[in-house]
Amino acid sequence: FVAIEIDGKTITNYAELRELFDKAVEADLKAGNSNQTVALKEKVYKQLLQKSDGFVGNLFKA
Repeated sequence: FVAIEIDGKTITNYAELRELFDKAVEADLKAGNSNQTVALKEKVYKQLLQKSDGFVGNLFKA
């Protein structure tokens, strides 16, 4: 897993990333929209794009 930084927190594994998405989905369910999830997806995408050299290499290591 390529370590990324989201809102000042370093995410180093899939479990941490999933936890962020779980929280975003919970917030969206309460608010009745998808704003948090979409915003998180955008942040993750931008970080992975930056850290992966344009998605050329492996993002997740076996």
